[in-house]
Amino acid sequence: MKPEDLVAYLLSKGYVVDSYGHYHKGEYRFKFQKTSVRYERSYRTPDTEYSKGEKRWIPVVSGYFKNLSIVDGKISGLKRQ
Repeated sequence: MKPEDLVAYLLSKGYVVDSYGHYHKGEYRFKFQKTSVRYERSYRTPDTEYSKGEKRWIPVVSGYFKNLSIVDGKISGLKRQ
């Protein structure tokens, strides 16, 4: 699969691109890299008396573009890390 094909699919599913080129929908995002893509979930660390909680991204699954395809309206080829 080409990255352009995945971008078209994500936009058709309601994902929005941010200023960094990541595609967001709710608390999930697709992060594009040169040869692969990562699907990540946001997580906010708890506040402590010394610091405020931070927003972090936890990788859920990832895959190389050459292994990805869209089957029955879903992305296949993504694997757990």
